[in-house]
Amino acid sequence: MTAPDVLSPTDRRLLPLLVAGVSDKTIASQTQLSRRTVQRRIQSLMERSDAATRVQLAWHAARHGWL
Repeated sequence: MTAPDVLSPTDRRLLPLLVAGVSDKTIASQTQLSRRTVQRRIQSLMERSDAATRVQLAWHAARHGWL
């Protein structure tokens, strides 16, 4: 399990949007990242949290103080 304080500021902006169900394209626009970068960051967060789905990632983020 990774401590919440090691999340980058970008990941801290990205996660609430993901949890809210915002599309990758819209997250990219709002965070000024490419859609592919958003997808890679989400994949990295999923690996760090051992989540198989985005729903599991959202649950993990909420439970472990990532939001």
